[in-house]
Formats: sequence, C-alpha cells, structure tokens
Amino acid sequence: MNPILFTLGLLAAPALGEDDIGALLEGIPDIQTTEAESAIEAAQPSAAGLDEDLGQISLPQYIEALQTHLLTAMPLPRGIIRKHGDKTVQLRLKITSSGKIAGMTGVSLSGDRKVDKEVIEAVQASAPLPRPPIVHRADALRGLVVALPLARVAR
Repeated sequence: MNPILFTLGLLAAPALGEDDIGALLEGIPDIQTTEAESAIEAAQPSAAGLDEDLGQISLPQYIEALQTHLLTAMPLPRGIIRKHGDKTVQLRLKITSSGKIAGMTGVSLSGDRKVDKEVIEAVQASAPLPRPPIVHRADALRGLVVALPLARVAR
C-alpha cells in the first residue's frame, strides 16, 4: 500500500468528524520551501541557547530527541493508548531551525482513521519541536522519519 501523503501547516485544521481523516489531511495547506529558502533556513545563525540544548549531536541522536519530545508531549487520549498501544505510527517531519513543523508526511500509519487523526493532531499540538543543531538543519528541513510507538506515549 502506498503511504498516505499529507502536509501539516502552521494553521489549525478545520473542525471535522471523527472518521474524516482524508478531509483533515486535504484541508491543511502545503507549505513549500524553495531551495533558496531552505539554504537560508539552514544557514541562519543560531539563536541564544539553540545549540546549547542539544549540542552537536549525531542525526540519530537528534531523531531520538524528537521522538522523546513527541512521546512525552503528545496529548493523546488514554483510551487510544490503551486500545491501540500495539501500533506504531511513522511520520516524516520537516522541521525549521526554530522547531516549527513545516510539513508532515505519513510513512506508516496505524490503519485506524481515528487513531491516525488523533496522532496527527497531537503532533501538531506538540510543536515547537526540539530545534535541530546547526549541522542537521538542512536534513531537518528536508524531513526526518520519526517512529511513534503508541505504547510509549506518556500518560
């Protein structure tokens, strides 16, 4: 099955029915960045504390920091976690140097529309994300795959 492609902007999604994930994904604007904008974003000097928090860590360590942030900050309902704790959702997140989500693509979804909708909304609500260290900003803006095992979401 082809992965479901969706992009989340910085605007709130319109109110939808519980099972209408397709409309949720289609209703969110696509934020496109040009190569020039990507280069500018990746080359921006760090703000105070930007790289001190994460240091110059490896890309896998940064992805792990993203995963930890999301698993502890995602406001998922307890019923979803109890009922679907065996599922893992994988998302490709495009992250700006300030930690904003510039885009999101589903790599591997749970297969349950309600769960996927809740995870998408919870990821949006978890922003801003940890700011990427200078050496990984271009990679973060292109997109990083983060696995979210629902059993590990903080309750």
